[in-house]
Amino acid sequence: MNRIGVIYNPIAGRGRGGAAAKDLIGPLKRAGYLPILQPAIDLKTEADRAQFLSGIDCLVIVGGDGTVRYNIESASRAKVPVWNLPAGNECLFARHFAMK
Repeated sequence: MNRIGVIYNPIAGRGRGGAAAKDLIGPLKRAGYLPILQPAIDLKTEADRAQFLSGIDCLVIVGGDGTVRYNIESASRAKVPVWNLPAGNECLFARHFAMK
């Protein structure tokens, strides 16, 4: 079963980030994936992020550009593909790569 890590910013977009992350769980499970939900605030160090990413097949970052910036380098080092579910104010990363 593919493990999908979901790192989310619970306060992104005035609280939409946390709700959007939790809304992903059911559809991912029904599609046969194992979602692993993780608030971004709990991943304080590179070691924390590396440990979370070990064994993850794909990462969904729910939040804005700051949440992406804070986590994408760790995902790149771990060779984990990333999708951004935009939940911030601007979400320039998601807009540039047409992620919705």
